[in-house]
Amino acid sequence: MAKQRLDHLDGVRGTAAFSVFVCHFIQTFLPHIYYSDRAEGHGLWEDEFATSPFNIVVNGNFAVCLFFVLSGYVLSCRYLAGGDLEYLRRLAIKRYFRLMLPTLGAVMIAWAILAAGGYSFGAAQVFTKTGMRDTYAIMIPFLAALEQGTIGAFFFGQWSLDPVLWTMQAELYGSFLVFGLLALFAGVRCRWLVYFVAALIFYNGYYLAFILGVVLGDITGRLGEREAPYPLVLALVTLGVYFGSYPYYGAESGMWAILPQIGSAHKPVFYHILGAFLLIFTINVFAEARDVFSLRPFRFLGRISYSLYLIHFPLVCSVATALLLVLLPHVSYATALVIIFSIMVPVVLGASALFTTLIDEPSIRISDRFARLMMGDAKTGP
Repeated sequence: MAKQRLDHLDGVRGTAAFSVFVCHFIQTFLPHIYYSDRAEGHGLWEDEFATSPFNIVVNGNFAVCLFFVLSGYVLSCRYLAGGDLEYLRRLAIKRYFRLMLPTLGAVMIAWAILAAGGYSFGAAQVFTKTGMRDTYAIMIPFLAALEQGTIGAFFFGQWSLDPVLWTMQAELYGSFLVFGLLALFAGVRCRWLVYFVAALIFYNGYYLAFILGVVLGDITGRLGEREAPYPLVLALVTLGVYFGSYPYYGAESGMWAILPQIGSAHKPVFYHILGAFLLIFTINVFAEARDVFSLRPFRFLGRISYSLYLIHFPLVCSVATALLLVLLPHVSYATALVIIFSIMVPVVLGASALFTTLIDEPSIRISDRFARLMMGDAKTGP
């Protein structure tokens, strides 16, 4: 697929990152959308929203599956198009540093807020009724935070300072699963059998998303510039939304009850991955959708997507919860949420743009230069 055909994927990635922010905002303040215990509700139609297809817009797990499918797809596209093994080696060498440096920056920000006593999450829980664990209740040493941002999140599942980092281990290992599939089997005639076997091996976890990303890259490369007819697009979108909106609870009695249990797979994860695969494929073969996700607001979200993903959670648990405590004596809970969300959107987007400029984009250049150095390439440009 031509490079310009990939530009829209930044918009998809940015939309997914914003969805994760909204997910954690709602999980903090309207937790009944994510937990079935009715005692957690605020009487704001949480149950009705949670068990409808509209939940896809705040379904954080589905958004994560979009990230993982996109990673497999984007990491594989260029190699599948040209078979440039040096390019693949460079991606592999720099991958850890590309992911780690911004992660470390986000963890240091989260630790600084904790050290300054800036989290109001615990104090706000009596009003929010959220069942999320207060990961900021205990101060941790600076060296422990440093370890968490450099190796803990990636190799030991440590993410107390920034719970979104639970995905980092899967992202790192999944990336190398992609590199291995490509290096060993891309271009060989039996690769489709290899994809199938790999999917069978990893069907019961998030690594399936990376494999399907490679499959998607191979399929779209073979399709070239061909566009899908409208009836097929409509069918694929409908099926993608149906799978992608598999709810956190209530599926057994709702429209998703007919979906079968696939072996030992966790049903939300399995069907969210299928939904992500179908929707990304549909966007790729539908010009109008590509045009929409290539618009400037989506491109902006795409540029800041990694930063937005990394830093929004500490900001929600500090700034947003503090605002709730200030507002509640004066306005209703629903009104307070509208005000807080209206404030948090520009705060989070602005902070993400600043983080992108100061940390994320320099991290890209540093990781690329490290890869060039390790490969003996004299060039030092990005």
